[in-house]
Amino acid sequence: MCFLAGFQYITNYSISFMTVRKIILVDDDISILESFKTILDSEGYETHTALGGDTLALHLANIMPDLILLDYALPNENGGELTRKI
Repeated sequence: MCFLAGFQYITNYSISFMTVRKIILVDDDISILESFKTILDSEGYETHTALGGDTLALHLANIMPDLILLDYALPNENGGELTRKI
């Protein structure tokens, strides 16, 4: 087991049993986005990144994700506000 950017990532467990293929990652920290994207891409997921609500809206206009991983502590709108908008 290892820890990544304050989130627990369990190395001996995979979410591949789910039908999740397209994932949007939303965080204002580029290093966290890059880390998660690297991990998920290496597992075969199609990942898209967004630095906030505006970029998330652009992605949602073009793709239908199976999962959105959303940081709650975003600078302009928090994750709860974005969740309600979605």
